[in-house]
Amino acid sequence: MQKQEIQFKHDFIPEINQKSYQSRNPSIGTIVKITKNYIYFDIGLKFLIKAKKKSFLKTFFKIEKLLKNKYNDEKYLYLNFLKGLKLGSQYKFIVYQPKLIETEFFIHFEKTYEYVKNSLLFYEFEHLKKRKKSLYGYILNSVNGGFSVAINGLVAFVPNNKIIGSKNNTYQKNKQVKHNNILNTYLEFKVLNINFERKNIILKKV
Repeated sequence: MQKQEIQFKHDFIPEINQKSYQSRNPSIGTIVKITKNYIYFDIGLKFLIKAKKKSFLKTFFKIEKLLKNKYNDEKYLYLNFLKGLKLGSQYKFIVYQPKLIETEFFIHFEKTYEYVKNSLLFYEFEHLKKRKKSLYGYILNSVNGGFSVAINGLVAFVPNNKIIGSKNNTYQKNKQVKHNNILNTYLEFKVLNINFERKNIILKKV
C-alpha cells in the first residue's frame, strides 16, 4: 500500500533540525472530545489534536490566570477555569507533528505559553476591543493612508477615514486631515482590529 503524504496548511513549517513540523502561528482548536486522560481538538486539519489532559490543564490554567488577573479584581481560581472546559470551547495553541509520527498532531505547551507572554499587550487590546472600551494615544506621524499612534507601549495605525468623521473641528469630512493640527497630540481611540500574527493594531477615533 502506497504511503499517503500528509498535506500541511501554509502556516506549517519544518523546524531547523528537521525532527518535527511546527505551526508558525497559534491555531484555534475546538474541543470535540474529552476522556479521562486526553482532550481532543479540531483545528481543521486531517487529524485531531491529541493533548494529555493533565498537561493541558496545568499549562492553560497558567495562561488563563495570566490573562484574567490583569482585568479582574477577584482572583482567578482553578474552578473557574474548569467550568469553561467543555465541548465546543476554543483555545489558541502552537501545534507540532513529530516527523516519525505522521498521523498525530500535538500541542507545544512551552512555546504556546511563551507566545502568550510575548503577545500579552495584544491580548490586552483584544480585551478592550471586546468590551468596547477606549484609551488615549499619541499621534506620532503621518503614514500612507493614515497616522501612526503610540499607545500603551506599542505603535498602532489609524486610517484617515477613521479620523475624518470626528465631530472635532480639527477634521473635515471627505477632506484631507490637517496634519499640523493632529500631529503630536493625544486623542481618544477604540480598537478596531487586531492581527496577532502580524502584530498590527488598527484604531478608530472616538
